Amino acid sequence: MPESGYFFLTMKLRTLKIDISPQAGVDLCGFANRPQPSTHLLDSLFCKILFLGEGEEQIVLVQLDLIGLHGEFSNELRKRLGADLNLGIERIQVFCSHTHSGPCTLELLACGEFDPAYLDFLFNKVVDTLATKYSDCEVHTCSVKWFSGSCDLGVQRRGKRPAKGVDHLGVLAFQSSSGGYPALLINYAMHPVMLRGSGISADYPGELSSELERNIQGEPLVLFGLGAAGDMDPPGVGVDVSQMKKWSAKLAGEVISCMNIDPSRSLKNIGQSDAHDEIIVTRHSIRWPVEFLSAEEIDHQTELYLNDKQSLDLFGPNYQRAVQKWRQNRLIELSSNAANDVEISLDIVQIGQFKMILVNAELFSSIYSTIDTKPLCLISCANGMLGYLPDHEHFQAGGYEVDLAHIFYNSFRIKAGLLEEIAHFISSL
Repeated sequence: MPESGYFFLTMKLRTLKIDISPQAGVDLCGFANRPQPSTHLLDSLFCKILFLGEGEEQIVLVQLDLIGLHGEFSNELRKRLGADLNLGIERIQVFCSHTHSGPCTLELLACGEFDPAYLDFLFNKVVDTLATKYSDCEVHTCSVKWFSGSCDLGVQRRGKRPAKGVDHLGVLAFQSSSGGYPALLINYAMHPVMLRGSGISADYPGELSSELERNIQGEPLVLFGLGAAGDMDPPGVGVDVSQMKKWSAKLAGEVISCMNIDPSRSLKNIGQSDAHDEIIVTRHSIRWPVEFLSAEEIDHQTELYLNDKQSLDLFGPNYQRAVQKWRQNRLIELSSNAANDVEISLDIVQIGQFKMILVNAELFSSIYSTIDTKPLCLISCANGMLGYLPDHEHFQAGGYEVDLAHIFYNSFRIKAGLLEEIAHFISSL
């Protein structure tokens, strides 16, 4: 049985699906120690666009089968799509599934060669397709529903008991009068790292989408919003394709079960069931300090990193190159008087009492222990990408996400406490 189901209102929508698969031969992004470049296309990558509402109150959700995008590129894409649709940038929300088997759209040091040519292709493909296909998109009038269930597939990386609420599975469903579903948005917290070979793939979010398209009436366009999965992995990393498909099928089964709410129970109403499809969008930003080091401290940290035998064994020669490049870039940053903080953006999309919150970072799953997940959809890797945000406990314990990830993200480490600040803000909404 699903935990709960909520009915919002009735609204119009359009959908658009664009193939954004690169040619085999591009480097893949997400692992420092993997075979490069890619050798084949295992499954296609897509840009999936959901247009909700009409006119000035329309909102456009753009989900990409990519590891992530820098804030600058994401904002340029949002501005261009907004201009073409006569919408403000806040009405265009861009988020990535975070697959680790796609092209290098983030400059992660020594994790594949960053590919600006692919980003040019991506930008033009999305913009041009929107210009030629938008007017042909079928308009559906749908009731909007939020189903909240659970799936225990994800595993805490540190071997600890997963945080309360981390198995939360959310389904934002759009049902037409015929009973079919033109679109779904799935929200779940588990890193898309089932695969780590040389094949281009959307990993489990892509397979999950295909499973649901095949098995749900209406062949819905399925968007995937990654939850707070900074420390959450699948049961196995780097498994074969057949195992990835089995776990994806399990998750798809949980989605279907979640949507098959007991007909004897009525859906709770958290919006007005009329034709007015008002969507409120607001943005909140938090400036937060980084551990800005002196030149001497940078050199000292570099020496420690290079003498870390465990990391050398785990990441191979790419690790040494990443550390040296990190040192070089931090010294340049130091001499240029760069800002000693980062900006976290939280975009809040509200439909009735339902809230979707999009954050430009990889959030640790402990955030679920302090926020109410019903009816709330938390999406990471959205409108940019700043790296991991651990909680205080994990920050003190150390580990890859705390001690090393900022090297690959080519940045100073973000100071502790930001995850708790985000949780406090969400709880105050």
